[in-house]
Amino acid sequence: INAVGTRSIVEVFGESSHITYLSTDLVFSGNSPPVGGYSETDTPDPVSVAGATFVHAENHIRQAPSWTIIRLGLPLGPSVTGDKGAVDWIESRFVRDLPVTLFYDEYRSCISCAEIARITLSALLNGLKGLYHLGGPNSWSLFEVGKRVLSRASYPSHLLTGLRRHQEKEGPPRIGDVSLDSRLIETALGDTITPVTDIRAPGPCVSSDVPPVSVRCRGKQTN
Repeated sequence: INAVGTRSIVEVFGESSHITYLSTDLVFSGNSPPVGGYSETDTPDPVSVAGATFVHAENHIRQAPSWTIIRLGLPLGPSVTGDKGAVDWIESRFVRDLPVTLFYDEYRSCISCAEIARITLSALLNGLKGLYHLGGPNSWSLFEVGKRVLSRASYPSHLLTGLRRHQEKEGPPRIGDVSLDSRLIETALGDTITPVTDIRAPGPCVSSDVPPVSVRCRGKQTN
């Protein structure tokens, strides 16, 4: 879906429409993270199938005459099904008294779904084009996210176990520190990404969750 589906969209709409594509920090391995996080000029080196398919999808998007790619950090917020997002998947286990094992050394730039919507809408309204990174200023490990979910509802501490990447023997390759440098999009919009300060309880995401945006600039093609 990531690669072939994206290619189909470009083939059908690329000549007549501007295409905005939400990609992911998983295009990086995190094995040798740059100080300050990955920037838009860093070369992707995915370690997972998912990350590789997003790289292919980005390459298809770049074939369109007019495009924007926004690579996201770790979205924190309710998913459509209530058990697919990072927070609600963890909570769906805890609430059933089921254990969760998360990694100490897998770091991502956490950002709320509402903030993703706000900044992305602002990018659309301001006509930004090119490649941008969008992650919050706080980089948390998945284990840290689990601890916050655990403490918020006072679930039993024994439900959460930590693990380091090299201890995972049978699973797929894991990313390391894929924290993102998001200064480019902040500068382009004249805005600041709001940090995540609280892990929200599961529930539907409604339009009132997204703060209003304003048109502040006209973006230029980058990268």
